[in-house]
Amino acid sequence: MDAPSLWSPLLLLFSVFSLSISSDLRRFVLLSEEKKNWEGAQKKCEEEKSHLVTVNDDHDYKVLGAFGTMVSCHLGLHKKDRSQSEWSNGDQVTFSQSNVSPTNQSLCETIERDEWTGYKCLDTKYFMCYTSSDYQLIEKKKNWCDARRYCRKHHTDLVSISSRQQNEAVIKRGANRTFWIGLTHDQFEWDDGQCSTFKAIDGFDTSQHKCLNWSPIIPPVSWDSCDIPRSVVCVQGKFRITAPPQRLTWEEAFDYCKENHHGLLFIRGEGEQESLRQWLREHTGPGPFWIGLRQSRLFGFWMWATVDQVADYSNWKDDRPPELPLSHHCGVVAKPSYKWRAEPCHTKLNFLCVEDMNP
Repeated sequence: MDAPSLWSPLLLLFSVFSLSISSDLRRFVLLSEEKKNWEGAQKKCEEEKSHLVTVNDDHDYKVLGAFGTMVSCHLGLHKKDRSQSEWSNGDQVTFSQSNVSPTNQSLCETIERDEWTGYKCLDTKYFMCYTSSDYQLIEKKKNWCDARRYCRKHHTDLVSISSRQQNEAVIKRGANRTFWIGLTHDQFEWDDGQCSTFKAIDGFDTSQHKCLNWSPIIPPVSWDSCDIPRSVVCVQGKFRITAPPQRLTWEEAFDYCKENHHGLLFIRGEGEQESLRQWLREHTGPGPFWIGLRQSRLFGFWMWATVDQVADYSNWKDDRPPELPLSHHCGVVAKPSYKWRAEPCHTKLNFLCVEDMNP
């Protein structure tokens, strides 16, 4: 584990004078019982500095299902006038060897056996990132969206190709593997611009309608007219909670989340605690789960290691933080109370990471 800078007593001093900390964890919010069409709902969410809901995976689907049991609402996905081929870094498509035809589904491009081949973006494959001076084949299997996030976190982006010579160089670096490149073919777009490979929207007939909606009936997700008034449900926050399957020590979990996501979960106020409750209610794992709480063994105060902040908001079991010299030094959250408690840092437990969902 990298030694966090957060144990400085100076940081403690400055944190005391922080008047408020915004809630950055994603959560679903019912903004208005007044029903609006898709465009009106989008504007209402924008007024509250939020967006129409993006569904990223099956867990988001479950959370939305529990939240929207009696609510019919617009989701953020809408159909554009025509399918577009785009590089993830924004480069213009001036060179292509793709044989993908415009369709009613999202397809992402790979290089396979030296040929460009389109696959469903939710498939998992190796991928190639680039920096200003190099290409890097990443031999970890991820869907296209997760591959893009990884490249943007650790390199520059998924590779784009603008010439035959560059194509040959990328193929050579790929060493006969099948891997994602940065090209997508898509006629659909989420309101917040996020990349999502949510699979439950595949297979619907979108020839007549352009907006995706949620309703309490079966199937809950369907395409319909953008003009139908529905309740306004928005998503707030840019960090999404995720639960990797491994059981690790606290330091191993800290390093894993930092390498593969944004970091261990932080909870800096009641808004973020509510985001956690909303997410954990639909998670099948029993816990407890490591979160980013760590105690200074010298000064005794508790910190959020991921964001270098003193834990001034409290949700401890028994309503008081564990104190030296008897306390363990790492924090977990437990179901069903969603309270925090201290555990020995070397214990192998499940853990919760946060993922920065900014596109």
